[in-house]
Amino acid sequence: MKKKRISVTTGIFMAIFLVLLILCLKPCKTYEYEGEWTFVPGEETVEAVCEGITLKPGVYRMELEYWTDKDLGAYATVSDPTVITGGLLTNYEYFYGQLGRTDFEIWLFETADDLHLEVHYLGEGDLSTGRLLIHETRGLWTMLMTIFLFVWAAVLTVRHLRRLNAEGKLPGEKRAAIFWVAGIALLSSIPFLSGLSIPAGDLVYHLMRIEGLKDGLLSGQIPVRIEPKWLYDHGYASGVFYCDAFLLFPALLRMAYFPVTMSYNAYCILVNVATAWISYECFRRIFRGSSAGVACSALYTLSLNRIYKMYEVAVVGEYTAMIFLPLIAYGLYRTFTEDPKTKEYRNCWVPFSIGLAGILQSHVLTCEMTAGIILVFCLCYVRKVFVPETFLALFKAASVAILLSLWFLVPFLDYYLTQDVHVKHVAGRTIQADGLRIRDLLASFIKVGRNAPARAPHFCGFGGILVLCLAAFLGLWITRRFRKAQEDDVRLYAFGKLMTLMGVMLLVMSLSVFP
Repeated sequence: MKKKRISVTTGIFMAIFLVLLILCLKPCKTYEYEGEWTFVPGEETVEAVCEGITLKPGVYRMELEYWTDKDLGAYATVSDPTVITGGLLTNYEYFYGQLGRTDFEIWLFETADDLHLEVHYLGEGDLSTGRLLIHETRGLWTMLMTIFLFVWAAVLTVRHLRRLNAEGKLPGEKRAAIFWVAGIALLSSIPFLSGLSIPAGDLVYHLMRIEGLKDGLLSGQIPVRIEPKWLYDHGYASGVFYCDAFLLFPALLRMAYFPVTMSYNAYCILVNVATAWISYECFRRIFRGSSAGVACSALYTLSLNRIYKMYEVAVVGEYTAMIFLPLIAYGLYRTFTEDPKTKEYRNCWVPFSIGLAGILQSHVLTCEMTAGIILVFCLCYVRKVFVPETFLALFKAASVAILLSLWFLVPFLDYYLTQDVHVKHVAGRTIQADGLRIRDLLASFIKVGRNAPARAPHFCGFGGILVLCLAAFLGLWITRRFRKAQEDDVRLYAFGKLMTLMGVMLLVMSLSVFP
């Protein structure tokens, strides 16, 4: 702060923050308009029940009174022909017989001079509308304040890295790793930077989860067990079976009035950054080299399966769990290859435990599959498992992961064991129905439509790059190139051989011919 440039910059940032804070605290207005209209049953019509509304930029909550005896028989939205593309963001709000009023938000980034509230009547049931209330919110200023704080944090981070570099505390290898890992994260996030959301299989459900978590937090629930506005405001316990821990970030952005799609995109970018950096750190430590860490981070973060999960089907739990799988691999490596008598071995359970807790609180099915794989590893290393230090490390990893997840596991098991829930009655599907053909494993692109297997319109294989990596490793193994390795590398290669066999086994299990 003694430097003039830094003190002036900090002063400017503080002044901007103070102005935004004052704007956030100013009182909000409510505007009332007459929107009375009666629709004729049997005629599908679109009617502007309110028009010619003038509003300045901001975030508003629209509340239209109505009377109907038909659920989903009509919906309301807003439009303004004078606003440029992107200047007005909103959604559709369907009418329900027992609610009597709408409640949806609009984002206006320029002055609207001819705003219309349109009701799309589908021709079924009685419908009449009443007055329209437009509630001004502090959303525009809270959004700007949040963006400002992120920018400020980024500036401070860059300045910190520059200072470390100037002091010689940031070696060239580390600088290169930061550059390449950031590039990997950016490359995997390009579609999310477009300002749009890519339509995908489970996207709407996960957007509803973010909205439900936001509504639950605003209703005073910590942690959120019931999404209060689901099922026509009756509520639903989605979060009991599908942990929402990692959706807290987009839910907080929603509480700061960001649109739900923008909040989701920000979450996906954060997931890509975390995946790239964590995989880099884990593989760098396994292979004891920064270049190997960067290469493995690229292979993992940009792998066909992960990209497919994120962009084609939007399975949030699965690609969130993939953040933590490298920690599991690193934990297994340290637990079964390092000397249990060394001082460093005492903390080998920490990444293992964090990885287990992470996948348990993001996707239960991934946790089940990972537990099976860990069990196979323990059987293969059965002698080492019963070494006191190794057994203690495994026990610590599992125990701490369970303790960190008890807040989710207790209601989960309580509901599942004591309630007659739907999941107990779902007919079992065989894996062969959606299994892959052998040739599909080599596919380097996601196939959709006719060329996909019957009954599986979307699928992805192993990927050509990883096939080459696997073939290269098998070639080195068969030609006995590992014999000349040093003592430390022998353990790494032995672990790699087991990983290879496990990988081949899992690939075979994904085939339609697997019994």
